[in-house]
Amino acid sequence: AEIEKAVQDPKARGANTRDWSVASAGELAQHILDTHHVYMKTNLPRLADLFKKVISAHGERHGEMLRAAQQVFQGLKAEIEAHLMKEEQILFPYILQLDAFRPGSGPPPASHCGTVQNPIRQMEREHENAGSALARIRELTSDYTLPEDACPSFASLYEGLEGMEADLHEHIHLENNILFPRAIEIEREAHGGS
Repeated sequence: AEIEKAVQDPKARGANTRDWSVASAGELAQHILDTHHVYMKTNLPRLADLFKKVISAHGERHGEMLRAAQQVFQGLKAEIEAHLMKEEQILFPYILQLDAFRPGSGPPPASHCGTVQNPIRQMEREHENAGSALARIRELTSDYTLPEDACPSFASLYEGLEGMEADLHEHIHLENNILFPRAIEIEREAHGGS
């Protein structure tokens, strides 16, 4: 429901109003790499640093909540970083090969994972874990409600967490609802519909 809300809300999507349901699988995979992977690689370390700074400044009054949110964030960060690596090194190269394949041009690309559905299932499980972590961070921060004594870094942390959440929702939507079903279909077609 949160992903659907983020997808429907133009503010949550930012300037991205392209209809990705009509793009090729390769084009969509490249967009996810260039947009959402780059976003995470830039913002995850920045948010980790902001957590440290805000805990240092506000630990006495808000430390319990901040440390709990930081712990959830650190787990999420580690999982996202591993997730991005698996997409970049395993799943997306295979999807790009499938998308470029033309019948009659030789044997279809083969996956060392058996079928594209195997890594997709793993990615979808990780998406569910990320959704749970995001919900927990939102709960701990009372929907990113700043305390009265919040400094600009505190505000920046919450803004960054909220931005990360919106970007991740869009990222997950594009993969789960568009890219992954399309990859399964083009693999099926590449192997003669079986």
